[in-house]
Amino acid sequence: MRKKNVSKAFLLILLAGIVYACMEEGEFLSSKRSLPPEVSAAQKWYEDQVAGGYLEWKSVSIDETNMLKPDWRTAFWNEDENYKVTEVHLVGDEQFLFITSECADKFQETGDMRYKASDTRLVVRTNKKTKETDGFIMIMYPKLDYLEKNIDQPLRDMSYLYRNSAFSGVIYYHYLNGEFMNGWSYKAGVPYAIYPAKEATNTSNGPLKSDYYFCDYVCETYYSCRPIYYGGDYMYDYCEPYNQYCWYENCYPDTSGDGGTSGGGGGGNPGNPGNQPSPSDDAEDIIDDFDLDNTGIEKLNEILEEMLDQCGYEYVHNFLKEGGFSFSNARYSPNSTEGGFNPITKELTFKNSSSINSSFPEEFIHLYQDSYYAGGIAQYTNTGCPNIEFEAKVMQDIACIIRNGACDKLGAGKKYPIKYMEWLFEITHNGQTYPDYSDIMGLYPQCNYMNYWDFLEDFKNIPNSPYKDMPTDKDLIPGALFNISINSGCK
Repeated sequence: MRKKNVSKAFLLILLAGIVYACMEEGEFLSSKRSLPPEVSAAQKWYEDQVAGGYLEWKSVSIDETNMLKPDWRTAFWNEDENYKVTEVHLVGDEQFLFITSECADKFQETGDMRYKASDTRLVVRTNKKTKETDGFIMIMYPKLDYLEKNIDQPLRDMSYLYRNSAFSGVIYYHYLNGEFMNGWSYKAGVPYAIYPAKEATNTSNGPLKSDYYFCDYVCETYYSCRPIYYGGDYMYDYCEPYNQYCWYENCYPDTSGDGGTSGGGGGGNPGNPGNQPSPSDDAEDIIDDFDLDNTGIEKLNEILEEMLDQCGYEYVHNFLKEGGFSFSNARYSPNSTEGGFNPITKELTFKNSSSINSSFPEEFIHLYQDSYYAGGIAQYTNTGCPNIEFEAKVMQDIACIIRNGACDKLGAGKKYPIKYMEWLFEITHNGQTYPDYSDIMGLYPQCNYMNYWDFLEDFKNIPNSPYKDMPTDKDLIPGALFNISINSGCK
């Protein structure tokens, strides 16, 4: 049975603490000021989305439903290069506070209300680029060690976009219908554990796809605290288990389902771990959506930056950018090979973050081939497939030789790997230039008078090769490679 006579004094004290904590987070509103345009727009969006203005918050472990409503007097807003964000504190007929079991024990031991530090906010977020707006509930609370070091203002300088650099605690995200979305656990300002997202329905942006992680599985019980009254007088606060949340540590996500998202904010996921790496401008030029974790985005940025220091790759990037060609999405698929490109969906996949450096250059080239050849490369799933694969590997080997790197001989076959390397040096004039048609198709005594077609057949017939039984298309010359030679100006 829910008690309705919550003390006004208790709520006013709680709200006063919340207001003080928010003063330095962004543009804060007082009751005497009119709403700025950013907050007015957020309020209108919310009222259009939520009939009656109340959010129904139902516990999954106790038979309680709490009606929450934003107090727009406490709204504040801030922005970064990607988003404009309005945050407003949610209040209800009862105040649900989320705290760790350690903080609950400490509160029961001391009676010190500061051990119940917790904040529940509505977040309304607008993407500056797409102009799309979404909203969700954000809950944050500190862990005991951090709380005791910051006992008076544990949630100061905390917002959706920006975090206190020393914060240790938990931040959860829920859909507006109250269903759990995802969350992050922090140590010293750094997110170290991801709470996996779950399916949800009836949300403003549709369901968030499930994420799964391969790592240690950890569970904790979290508590909800509420004041107890007798005869209208406040007696004490009672804390009881509210829910058990489980998470995974030191792991990579599997989003091999229908375009799942990671906990870091890509693909429509509002979860924001703070100070997370963003895709570089060069990456965004050729990839529409990113469903990668922080490590994956960092590695993708790094390998692409390294590649673009080389003339051939730079030309390919410009070719894709200027032609409007791009990957539809970049995501993990742990059950697949190291990397992959789907020429039908245009999706880029990686086994995990560790495979990005080794696999991205080839998938980047496959996107280029798909864009260059009329009809794309989906037509070469059998006949001509060895041509496409061999050309992509030759292009990587040529780029490696020209930059004087330690090359893997990706295009080498089983019979003539040494002759293949000698041929690469011959056609690039000892690593000085990209080869033209006469270079590639020429016959060289030092290479046993072998040319491109001979090395392609040697590559195709490697034992256990998936291309062994696929016919070579003799009419499919390496045009994508020739295009670089003719039009890039690379010397």
